Amino acid sequence: METGVENLIDQEASRILWLKSLEQRDRKHYFRSGFKAQDQAIGAFERGTVNSVGGFTGIGKTSYLFSMGYQMTRQYGTKVYYFNLEMPVASMWNRLACIHNPELKLMELRDRELTPERVDYLIELSNELVNFSPVFCENPDIKELIKTAHAKIERGSDSVLIVDYFALLSMRGFGSTERFSLQAECAKLLKHLASYLNIPIIVAIQLNPSVEQKKDEGPTLADFRGDKEVIHHSNIVLALTRKNRDELDIYCLKNRNGPLATFSLEFVEKRSTVQEFD
Repeated sequence: METGVENLIDQEASRILWLKSLEQRDRKHYFRSGFKAQDQAIGAFERGTVNSVGGFTGIGKTSYLFSMGYQMTRQYGTKVYYFNLEMPVASMWNRLACIHNPELKLMELRDRELTPERVDYLIELSNELVNFSPVFCENPDIKELIKTAHAKIERGSDSVLIVDYFALLSMRGFGSTERFSLQAECAKLLKHLASYLNIPIIVAIQLNPSVEQKKDEGPTLADFRGDKEVIHHSNIVLALTRKNRDELDIYCLKNRNGPLATFSLEFVEKRSTVQEFD
C-alpha cells in the first residue's frame, strides 16, 4: 500500500461527513449572540472556533461582550465563562446589575453612598443575578487559563469562553521584548483550546485609535494593532466604532462561514450597556 493513501477521505465518506454536519446545524452547534441585528446580519458563533472583537480604548468592547454574554445566558441558557483581565469582579457585577435593571445607573452603584433601602434591594437583586452571572476568572497567565478551562468546562457543553482582553494575557518565559512571540503562542493555544473543548472562544483585541480619524471609511483588518496572529486564527472578526454617542457601529471584517456586514446596536452610556434599538 502506498504511504499516505490511508489518510485520504474518499467521495462517499466525505459525502456522509457533509450530511452529518448539516444535521448539527442547530442551537447545539451554533451559538447566537442574543442580538437579533447581529445574528441576522452575520450568523452565529460556531463550536470549536476563536472569534475576535476589536475596538480602541473606551469604545465599549467590555460593554458589548458583557451584554452579549448576559443575553446568551438569559435567552438560550448558555454557560458563559468570562476571563476579566481589565476589571475586578465587583465592577463587572455593577455592570451586570445595570444590564438587568434599566433603572439603575452605573455611577450610582460606583460612586454614591447607598441608602439602607437601596442596599436591601441590591442584596435581593444579587440573588436573582446569580442566574445570569458569568463564571469569572482574573488570572492573566494563559497556561492557568487553559488549566481552569479544562477543569471547569465540559467538552462539547453549551458554553462560551470570553477573554477580555487578549493583550493582557501573559506566559512565563516571555519577556516584554518578546510581545509578538507571546501573542502568536497565545493565539495558537486559544485555537487549540476552542477545538479541544468544542466551544466558541471570543477574544477582545485592540483597534488602532487612528480609525477615529477616518471620515467616511470604516475600519479594516489592517487597522488592528499587533493582534495579527489571533485575527489569523479567528473565524469571525468584528470591529466596533462609535460615531454617535448612543450608537455602536459593528463591522464584520472576516467571516469564514457567513457574510461580511455592518450593523448597529444601542449604547446606553449611563448604564454602560449595549442592547437592541427599540
